[in-house]
Amino acid sequence: MPPGILAATGVTPLLPEWAAVALVLLTLTILLVAMRRISHSLKDWSLGSALSEEVTYKTSDGTTTREETKLEPSVSRYVALYGLVGILVLFIAFGLMLLWAAAEGVDIQAKAEQFSQYLMYGTVMFAPYAVNKFASLGEMFGTRR
Repeated sequence: MPPGILAATGVTPLLPEWAAVALVLLTLTILLVAMRRISHSLKDWSLGSALSEEVTYKTSDGTTTREETKLEPSVSRYVALYGLVGILVLFIAFGLMLLWAAAEGVDIQAKAEQFSQYLMYGTVMFAPYAVNKFASLGEMFGTRR
C-alpha cells in the first residue's frame, strides 16, 4: 500500500514495512540454504534419474530371450514436475500475500474462511499421491490396473 493509506484508515501495522520485507527475505534465504545443503548431501541422486522410469525390454538373438531393464525419460513425470512447481509458486505467493497483509495490520481472523479454503486448495499438490495409494489398495485386493 502507498504510504499514508494505513494512517488514513486508522489501522496500525503489526510490523514496520522494512521488518516485514526483512522477515520474508530471511525466511526465503534460510529455506534456500537448507535446500542446498540437503541436495549436496544426496550423492547418488540426480534429477535425470528421478524423472525417469524403469522400462523392461525383451531382446532375442534367435536362440535365447533376455530381459533388459533401462531407465527411460518419462514425459508425464516431467510435466508433473512443471505442474508442481507452478502450483507451488502460486501457493507460496498467496502465502506471502497473507503475511504481507498481516504485517500491514489487516484483520486476518476476519478472513479465516478464505484462509482455510487457501490451505484446502494447497492439498491439490498431493492429489497424485492419494490416487496412487488408492490404486495400490486395489492391487492388494487382487484387481490390476
